[in-house]
Amino acid sequence: MRVPISIDPFLRWVANESEKKDGFRLADTPPILIGLGVKAVQPTPKTDPVRCTEEKDMKLPDVVQTAIRTKLSAEMTPIRDKVQRLRAMLDAFEAKAEQDAERRVSNSMLAALGVDLVPDDAGFEVLKKEMREALVHVSALMGPPPKEPEPPRTEPEPVLSAPASPSPVTPAPVTLPTPPVAAAPVPPPIIPIPPTPSRRLRDSDITAAKKLIAEVEKLKLEVKDQHPVRLFPLLQAIVAEVRILQDRLPQDNYLHERVGHLMPVISVMKTEGRVEEFIRGLAWTSTGNWEHLASSNRRKVEMFDRDVARSARPLDFGTETPKSKRPEKVAPTLNGNTHQWPEYPRLRALSKPILLAGGMIIPEKIKSVRERFGFDVEWHEIDHDSPKASGTLMLRIRAGKVGGVILLEAFMKHSTFKPAVEACNLMKVPYAMGDKAGVASLQKALDELERQLSVACAV
Repeated sequence: MRVPISIDPFLRWVANESEKKDGFRLADTPPILIGLGVKAVQPTPKTDPVRCTEEKDMKLPDVVQTAIRTKLSAEMTPIRDKVQRLRAMLDAFEAKAEQDAERRVSNSMLAALGVDLVPDDAGFEVLKKEMREALVHVSALMGPPPKEPEPPRTEPEPVLSAPASPSPVTPAPVTLPTPPVAAAPVPPPIIPIPPTPSRRLRDSDITAAKKLIAEVEKLKLEVKDQHPVRLFPLLQAIVAEVRILQDRLPQDNYLHERVGHLMPVISVMKTEGRVEEFIRGLAWTSTGNWEHLASSNRRKVEMFDRDVARSARPLDFGTETPKSKRPEKVAPTLNGNTHQWPEYPRLRALSKPILLAGGMIIPEKIKSVRERFGFDVEWHEIDHDSPKASGTLMLRIRAGKVGGVILLEAFMKHSTFKPAVEACNLMKVPYAMGDKAGVASLQKALDELERQLSVACAV
């Protein structure tokens, strides 16, 4: 049988303890205060003395702020001045460099035309000197460059000796051999690459290039009338001469690019002329003795022409005419050839010349215009969009010294012939587009000039 246990003694003990300490905490539990007859005192939370201060945005006095701004302005003013000066120098240098590049490109074309070259700009050198000084001032703001860390030094290992023996006889110290230190690898010697010698533009190369271009332009019109036996050595000689000029002409010269464009034209002529033999040099990576190929094949062409001239019966290079069909008789015209000149009364009444503008001068084209249309035209050369040649054409149009203009737009950029069109409209000079100066294109251009003159007379 269990004896009932009373809790009264425990409660009296708790009451006595609470009177002494104004509260009683049970063990280390969370702050739970028990008191009998005494109001439990809540624990006062610990406070951080720093956070007890009033948190407000601290504002520096106006005097201190003014002093800081003055000091900051004094520090940054020379830096801004040097950086702004360098920025202005860079803009000026870029503009001057572009002008100098245009001058050098123009001089290469003027030299080919035999015209006085544009002198160097002395202000460019002065600008370079000032820009170097500006770069020095700005680099000084960044301080000296950091020093490269020195490679760690390898110290020799200490020499080990045997411990001393307790006997009176001391043995000689034993020295261990030090391991060999690996030598630093020696870099291979740098073999300097010899600079490529710059090509010099010679008058003889310029003359040879223009002569070769004119020969190819003439051969394009006659390729179907050539005998394959003669055409093969002629094309081989032309290809070899193109390769020679490509090796001699400077690569930044416009004639170097113009001569290179003859290769696809020669390939087309080889097909049209029914040449089946292999022509060395048409491939991009071809090599050969070009001097020998050019001279030997030129001699073959001369021998062929000499044999034809000595022959009693001229050779028929085209298709044979049947014996039963007689050739038609062509009545000669007043101009002494077999071409019937168009009328063009207003063009023939002009006292001022008709200009062919654009590309390089091809004498055979001028002769062809004379034979087919009866006009002595003038060819204003504008090769490779020369600014000087374009400016001269503008002056002739504005001065009223031309009767009509045929623009060969295939040899010019839009930015080159557009000012010419504007000048013709301003001065009321008739103009037309002639493409590449082909016979059909020239006839259309002359028809357009005649139409414009008719409209002007009607008005």
